[in-house]
Amino acid sequence: MRFRRIGAKEIPGNLIKMIGDDWMLITAGTMDKFNTMTASWGGMGVLWNKK
Repeated sequence: MRFRRIGAKEIPGNLIKMIGDDWMLITAGTMDKFNTMTASWGGMGVLWNKK
């Protein structure tokens, strides 16, 4: 598996919309030891009954 570091300006679209409406994968660590998780804030409003 190969990872490539990208800058914030390389992310296509509106990042705030992507976090709220869509989801993304976040990976951190080194090439030998890393962890990937799914991230989304879409459920936060439902959690506190707010948009």
